[in-house]
Amino acid sequence: MAQELSSDMEVIDPPQDEKPSPWLVSGLRKVGYDRVSTRIYARQCQQVQYSYPFESPTVSGLSLRYTQNFPYTGGLSTSVWLLAYSEEGNQVDLAVDPAYVFQRTGCIVSPRLVHWNAEEIVPIFDIVVSAVSELALMLSLQIHRFLTVEEWPAKEPVTYLALDHRRECKVVMTADTPTLQCLDQKIRTYSTDFWRNHERMGCAIRIPSVISIYPTRSLWSTQELASLGEGDLLAVQNFHVPDVGVRLRGGIRFKNHRNLKKQFEVFIQMNEEDTTLYFGSDDIGDSETQDNLLDGSPIAPLEEIQLEIHAGKTTVLFNDLCNVQAGTLIELREHSLPYVKLCVMGSPILEGELVNFQDQVMIQITKRLD
Repeated sequence: MAQELSSDMEVIDPPQDEKPSPWLVSGLRKVGYDRVSTRIYARQCQQVQYSYPFESPTVSGLSLRYTQNFPYTGGLSTSVWLLAYSEEGNQVDLAVDPAYVFQRTGCIVSPRLVHWNAEEIVPIFDIVVSAVSELALMLSLQIHRFLTVEEWPAKEPVTYLALDHRRECKVVMTADTPTLQCLDQKIRTYSTDFWRNHERMGCAIRIPSVISIYPTRSLWSTQELASLGEGDLLAVQNFHVPDVGVRLRGGIRFKNHRNLKKQFEVFIQMNEEDTTLYFGSDDIGDSETQDNLLDGSPIAPLEEIQLEIHAGKTTVLFNDLCNVQAGTLIELREHSLPYVKLCVMGSPILEGELVNFQDQVMIQITKRLD
């Protein structure tokens, strides 16, 4: 029940049976929402909007915007429609604001003038195309002709690309979703804002990883593993590099990253002063067991087990990971070399130490772990 506190203030008790309801898009537009510059990521509802400002030698304040599942509400009946094709041959329809054509060319056009278009005057098609020529060049679009009224979209687009000038929509591009996403990828090439954010995040994100050393034999029977004891030697993959010495071949596996599940090749070099890690090939597959299974013979469960040798951990900057290539030096942040752990399915069962034996680096078992 309302209780009056003053002439201009009162407290209202909320209804007891009222439940919160989801917001409609029309309601969201009324809550401090700029439909051009606001960035929205509602993945659960598959609603996305973001813009890419870019530099133009002819006009300032331009940006390209990708909008998904947000109906366009500006109205396109007064726009001039163009038919274009992408570099892949997919159809793209462009709705150009006549005010933007006048701003860029000084010529007045309208849908009615487009359909009239007398032969003896300057072709209106060339005027409109010149207004969006920079956009067509950026996105590799080939503009063919005007769309007739019968070819105009029957309803406002829901997913589209837009060219905005000072927060006002000037050109709307419609196509199928894969084509729009392909054009969206091309937009990023020209956006200084995108690359600035990419560089900043690339220097802030570190991807954790685990370093392992490859034994010359990775599959062992349970009886063989049970018989390993203190003092036993285990051969690992050695590579002799001229004027450098011995490098151990291993792998680096990046954790908690769905796009980096595979193992990458690395080489470990140790001396009295430092331990360095060098990147090898781009991808060596999910495991090293493939070479052992080339004969095609099936392996019974638990009869042969893959042995892993954990050498240390590190974190790699996202930017460094993007630029890595064969021979790149990687910082090994945490390690206990020359001491290592021998693991089965991630669980350590033995401890060992890297030793030199007959011009080879091998692992000598030092302790069995319960």
